[in-house]
Parts: sequence; structure tokens; C-alpha cells
Amino acid sequence: MDGKKAGLICTDPPWNVAYGTSQNHPSWKQRTILNVICRQSRFHAFLLEAFTNMAYVAEDGCMTYVFMSAQEWSTLMSVM
Repeated sequence: MDGKKAGLICTDPPWNVAYGTSQNHPSWKQRTILNVICRQSRFHAFLLEAFTNMAYVAEDGCMTYVFMSAQEWSTLMSVM
């Protein structure tokens, strides 16, 4: 970024949810995503590292949009 800081960050980190495990939907078929679920402590450490790096390259007041599962918002808020 040639020494400049980001004014906008848009990120879609791993959601840490079990994808394809619910068989209750009529269009369900067996699917999986590798490494989609990890221990809470590992996921917290991952988010902490990712958002620390984002903060390093962000200017003051940088708008940050995060797309992820609502069930992990508490983990995200704990690293903010």
C-alpha cells in the first residue's frame, strides 16, 4: 500500500460453523468444508491475529465490514 493506511476493510473470515451437517432441509446433500470447525480457543486466536493485522494497516476511523455467522459474534467482540 506504499505506506498508506486503509480507509475501508471488508472481510469474510471463516465462520466456524458446521456446514452441511443438518439433514432437515429438503435439498440436503452430504457436503463438507475442510477445517471449517475448530476449538473456541483456536478460533479466538485466529480472529485476534487477523484483526490485529487489520488494525495495523487501518487508518483511524477505518470502516470495517465483517461477514460471518452470528453464532460467533461473541468471539469476534472479544477480540475487538
